[in-house]
Amino acid sequence: MVLMADAILDRMKLKSQLQRWRFVAIAAVAFLAAMVFHPFGKHGVDGGLTHGLTSYIARIDIEGIIYENPHWQEVIGEIADDKSAKALLVYVNSPGGTLVGAENLFNELKYVRSKKPVVVIMGDYAASGGYWVSIAADRIFAREGTMTGSIGVIMQTPEVTGLIDKIGIKMYTFKSSELKGSPSPFEKMTPQVEHAVNDMILDAYNIFVEHVAQSRNFSIEETKKLADGRVYSGRQAVKLKLVDAIGGQREAIEWLTKEKQIEATIDIKKVSLDEEKTVMDQLFSSMASAAGFNSQSLRSGLWAMLQ
Repeated sequence: MVLMADAILDRMKLKSQLQRWRFVAIAAVAFLAAMVFHPFGKHGVDGGLTHGLTSYIARIDIEGIIYENPHWQEVIGEIADDKSAKALLVYVNSPGGTLVGAENLFNELKYVRSKKPVVVIMGDYAASGGYWVSIAADRIFAREGTMTGSIGVIMQTPEVTGLIDKIGIKMYTFKSSELKGSPSPFEKMTPQVEHAVNDMILDAYNIFVEHVAQSRNFSIEETKKLADGRVYSGRQAVKLKLVDAIGGQREAIEWLTKEKQIEATIDIKKVSLDEEKTVMDQLFSSMASAAGFNSQSLRSGLWAMLQ
């Protein structure tokens, strides 16, 4: 019986090893196939940047919450340096985001603008940080119903000390100075903390106002009258000169043709700001989809088998 059990165990072990190597062989073949057929053009959904092969107008979409993303900056920088890209269309459909995220995108688009025309096309909304990004362009188009403006800075912090007292929890905080780690939801707001936070918010607001004033040729005083945090419709924004004209991509191309001598028939290439998946990522995603598994689970399982 012991010999039979050992034989069964050996057979199971051999079967497991065969399955493991069979899977490795299949993965290797799939990997080689992906290497052969994978389009190695960078970033673009239409095959990537051309780098000198064919003239085109690049288009990027900035949608959702804006945040600090070095990959976005890298892609935009490549468009700036690509001599085949004769202009850049930027579709902005964002309610705003972080201060640094908006500032970095603004600076990157200004860099592109130093080399080629940049035109912004606003979508449903281009407010707060979305507006900050937009003013880097040579020309801004919006729809009449676009929500834009909202020039200002906001920070919110909860305070739960009353709730903590009610449920009988004590919170002890040890810090080097009164303002360290403040504001905190576990401490009552003091006048000193409130003053420090308001100073920071005001400084960030002034940075925003200065960029708007410089980009839209306003004085600081004129800008502050418009920068009270309110949202404007696209039509209002045009009247206030926060936006240049009502329109979309068609009007943007017409402007580029008339004002920047860009050929009207030139191709528009959409360039993705999403991080490109590696060949292995695409391989695992394809295998997982075919097998009905999550790609991360499949990858983890494969590495576990090979250990």
